[in-house]
Amino acid sequence: MVQLVHFHPPFSPPNIDAYVLSQLRIHFPAKSILSAPRNILLFTKTLVSGYSIATVPTMTDTRKHQKPTFLIATVWLINGLVCKVLNVVPRHQEIVASILGHDHSRLLTILIGISEMLMAAWILSGIWTRINAISQILVIATMNTLEYYLVPDLLLWGKLNSLWAFLFILLIYYNEFHLNKKLQPA
Repeated sequence: MVQLVHFHPPFSPPNIDAYVLSQLRIHFPAKSILSAPRNILLFTKTLVSGYSIATVPTMTDTRKHQKPTFLIATVWLINGLVCKVLNVVPRHQEIVASILGHDHSRLLTILIGISEMLMAAWILSGIWTRINAISQILVIATMNTLEYYLVPDLLLWGKLNSLWAFLFILLIYYNEFHLNKKLQPA
């Protein structure tokens, strides 16, 4: 991420010490920077604007958020496409049939799978990420609560499935409300 930094006058050497300049990794004489009234410089790690110093997100911060985001989207995509639409795991259709009835269980399973694939696309789009995360948490909590009480015998790990759901909810929460928060401008 490249940011523009504007130096506003008066910006004199007493207001910024050698440590800050070393943190900026400036490789040309600092005097030429400080003497110009409005220099525009490109930095990717630390910003100096006027008399204040602010750290901007680095590539490492962005990747710390992107990796879990891709993992979360992949889980939704695999569960929607592979397990439900392609019916590679027929247990999902059995769960739908047990909860919603056998009459239209295949159609309902496909519709649920498509909505899970749309959730993956929404995650990757980066649009309304907070609403997205809250929606995911509510869907997972609701779905797993219903399955826990209505069809625990059809779950892969039985009632222990709720533990995996809870860990997935924690990952979604941490990714959006902790890692993504660090990427927001101050």
